[in-house]
Amino acid sequence: FKTHMEGLIVSFKSGDYDITYCSSTLRDLVTLFYEMMQQNQLDMWVVFGYDIREYYKQIPDIDAFHQWGNYLCETIVRSIRHQKESIDVDLKEKIIRIIDDNLETCISLDYLADELHMRPDAASRMFKQMMGKGYAEYIKEEKLNRAIRLMEQGYSVKDIAEKLGYSSSQYFIKVFKEVYGITPHQYRKK
Repeated sequence: FKTHMEGLIVSFKSGDYDITYCSSTLRDLVTLFYEMMQQNQLDMWVVFGYDIREYYKQIPDIDAFHQWGNYLCETIVRSIRHQKESIDVDLKEKIIRIIDDNLETCISLDYLADELHMRPDAASRMFKQMMGKGYAEYIKEEKLNRAIRLMEQGYSVKDIAEKLGYSSSQYFIKVFKEVYGITPHQYRKK
């Protein structure tokens, strides 16, 4: 957008037009800004504190409009990014809550995808992007973290394996030892 704006400003200046002559084009630009904000559900009063559709009419010359247009563009882009980041944070918190609430049941990627109203392949890509690791790896880590908390509460290895959905206590011990280098019994002693 900035490149197009630069080109427009250059053509206005090289044609030696004043701001009055360019007002309909500038109005169209401001309308585009306004529509972009609406598409992204941004309130111009919250973002700018004034109505941009009226403000541009007070701008005295092309250079001032150019500066203001760049400011609008940067502010809108920053607001959209901030909005996306806050949505990502909310989604990440929702994912963590779903997993945490269902960790002791067999929580599959399909289940998570259903909860998020997504296809499993899309949920998998999004999960890896947000969490920095694959779904299976994350679940394994979370189950082992929960296992440690359960050990600290006095649960037996057999009970922990059952509670966290491992096929057997031997398999749980194997997974635990692969990650921590010691068995759950040795961990408990330490």
